[in-house]
Amino acid sequence: SAVRADGSLWETALERGEYGTAATLRWGEARSSPETGAYEAAARLAYDWSQYSVLARICDDWLTHEPGNEIAHRLRAVAALELDHRALAETHLEWLIGHAYPSAGEAFESLGRSLGELSNRSGVAAVMRRLLNRHPDVSEAYLQAGQLSLLAGDARRAIGDAQRARELGRRRQGRSLEARARVRAGECDQGLALAAPLGTDVRDLDRLTEAWLMVLCGRDAEAESVLQELVQRPEQRAAALEALAGRELETRRNDAAARHYTDLGKAGDRAGAQFGLATLAERSGDNERAAALFSAITTGRHAVEAQLRAYRLHVATDGTDIAERVLDEFVYANPDLRRDLSSMRMLTLAEMGQTEAALALGARVMKAFPDAEELVRAQAEVFARAGRSRDAVALLEGLLKRRPDDPAAQNALGYTLADANLDLPRAQKLLLAACAEAPDNAAYLDSLGWLRYRQGRYAPARELLDRAYRLQPDAEIAVHRAHVLAAAGLPEEAQQLIDAALTRHPQDVGLLRWRNDHQKAGP
Repeated sequence: SAVRADGSLWETALERGEYGTAATLRWGEARSSPETGAYEAAARLAYDWSQYSVLARICDDWLTHEPGNEIAHRLRAVAALELDHRALAETHLEWLIGHAYPSAGEAFESLGRSLGELSNRSGVAAVMRRLLNRHPDVSEAYLQAGQLSLLAGDARRAIGDAQRARELGRRRQGRSLEARARVRAGECDQGLALAAPLGTDVRDLDRLTEAWLMVLCGRDAEAESVLQELVQRPEQRAAALEALAGRELETRRNDAAARHYTDLGKAGDRAGAQFGLATLAERSGDNERAAALFSAITTGRHAVEAQLRAYRLHVATDGTDIAERVLDEFVYANPDLRRDLSSMRMLTLAEMGQTEAALALGARVMKAFPDAEELVRAQAEVFARAGRSRDAVALLEGLLKRRPDDPAAQNALGYTLADANLDLPRAQKLLLAACAEAPDNAAYLDSLGWLRYRQGRYAPARELLDRAYRLQPDAEIAVHRAHVLAAAGLPEEAQQLIDAALTRHPQDVGLLRWRNDHQKAGP
C-alpha cells in the first residue's frame, strides 16, 4: 500500500475512509509506544469515527495496563452502549460514579447529559435505570433516568421518575419533566397545568417549554401568544422566532413565515433562517433558489437534511450526475458527516428508483461503519422497497442476533415481516416487545398499527396509528392511516387526511402516490 511521506500508515488509511483500519493501526502504535497518551489517541480516533468494536478492544487492552484510567472507562462505556452491551456498560458507568465524581448526584447529572447524545436511546435509558436501582435516594438519578426514558419513548416511566424527584426535593425540575412526559402520554390538561409558571418565579425558558407543549396539544393560538411575548426577550428571541416561523410554515402563512425567518437570521441563527427560507422557496416552485440556500447550510443541526434536500432538487433540475458530484464534494469536505448522510442518501436513491446505486452505496458505507445499525436498517429498507423482502429479512435477522434487546432492531424486522405479509405471528411478537420497551415511540406504534391492518383488525389499527400520528405527524404514518380508513369504508376521510399531510410534506412520494392512485380509482 502507498504510505504518506511521513510514514504514517494510519493516516493513509484514514484518508482512504478505512476508519477501522486506521484506528487499529494507531492502536498497534500505542502498544509499543512509551508515550502516556498513545492509548487515548487511538481510542479517540476510534470514537470519532464510530468504530465501536475497535474502540472496545482498544479500551479493554488499555485497562489491562491502566485499570484506574477514567477516560478508558468512559470510552469503554460508550462503546458498550452503542453496541447494545448493556450489562458491560453498567459496570463501567458504576465505576465512574464511584471514582470520577465528588458525589453520585453530580455523576448522574454529568452522565445523563453526555449519554443522552448517543444514538442507542433505549439502551442508554435501560442502563440508567439499572444504575438508578443502585442509587435509589439520589434525586438527580431520577431526573436523568426520566429524561432518558422520555427520549427513548417511555413517558409513563418518566412520569414516575419525575414524581420521585419532586419528593426528593427537585420540585422545579421534576415538575417540568412531568409536564413534558404527561403531554407526551396524551394527558394535555395535566401536562399544561404542571407547565404553567409558578408564582412570581417566572423564567423565559419555562415559558418557551410551555409554548412548545401547547403546540403539541393543538392549542396553537395560546402558543403563538406566548411566543410573540418571548420574541421581545433577547435570550429567547431566536428560539421564539424559529418556533413562530415554523408554525406559520406549517399553516401555509408563507409571507409571515418569511418575515420571521429573515428576523431569525438577523438574530444570529443564519442556518435556521436559510433552512426556512429554502423550504419556502421550494414550496413556491423556485427550485434553483431553494437548492442554493440548502447547499449553503454546511454546519449545525440542519446540515444533513439541508444537503439531502439540495441533492433532491439538483436531481430534478440538473440531473443525477451533477447532484451526485455536489453531494460527494460536501462529504469530502465534511467526512465526519458521512455516516449521518449515508442512510438517508440510500433511501433517497431508492425513492428515485435507483435501487442498485442505493445498494452499492450501502455496501460501501457499511464496510466503513460496520457498527452503525441504522445503516443496516436503511439497506434492508432498500431491499424491501425493491421487492426483495427476503433479503431484507435476512439482513435484519443478523442485526437482531447482534442486538437482541434493541427495540429498534425488533421493530425493523417486525415491520418488514408485517409489510411483506411474512410470518405475522413472529412480527407480532417482535413489535409487541418493541412497544413494551418504548410505548410512546411513534415509529413502533406505527409498525404495530400496520401489522393490525395486515391482520384485518382495522379498529385497533386505527387507534394505534392515530396515536402514532399525534406523537409524530410523519408522512408514512399518514399513508398507513389512510389505508386503514379506506379499508374501513371511509375513503373521503382518508383523502382529507392525505390532503392535510401534503400541506406538511408537499413533495413526499408516498403521499403523492396515494393521492394519484386514489384519483385513478375514483369516478
